[in-house]
Amino acid sequence: MNKSRRFKANSVVALAAVVILWAGATTLEAADYWVDGDLGWSSIGVTGGVGFSSVAHSRIFSIRTLFDMWEREPGWSLMDLGVLYGLASREDNGAIVAISAGIGLTRATPKKEKSQSWPSTSPAGSDEPVSTVGLLLQLQIFGRSGLGLKAFGNVNPEQSFGGLLLCLRFGKYR
Repeated sequence: MNKSRRFKANSVVALAAVVILWAGATTLEAADYWVDGDLGWSSIGVTGGVGFSSVAHSRIFSIRTLFDMWEREPGWSLMDLGVLYGLASREDNGAIVAISAGIGLTRATPKKEKSQSWPSTSPAGSDEPVSTVGLLLQLQIFGRSGLGLKAFGNVNPEQSFGGLLLCLRFGKYR
């Protein structure tokens, strides 16, 4: 990874650390928080994910990772990891609707059988992973039962993607 990309990756990690420290300073007694497992379809293929979210005072903080489980682009494995912050609404029936945006690291790793030229910055025949920073977007809708939907997007200079996931959450929520 060149110095510019390493700097970008380190910047994402530093930002994530600051946000995590901020989230830890909020009182979890008054907050709803959960871990969710996700599975669905996206523009990169069948996609899985894991997320952590905390809602307090109409604000949501989330950490998410998404990865391709069966990719449309043979030869490359794609994943993202990021932090998001946004607005949340608790409904009277216990449902939560939240919209958030953030920053994340997107990484494409070559598998043994590589495609010709994806992502665009990968040198032909290179076995080097490609990393970039992207803008993350996310809409979460959860019912009281713990089932929900998550619409997501990742806008980055290499390979933007988005999709819809079915989610199951576990945690403390009203």
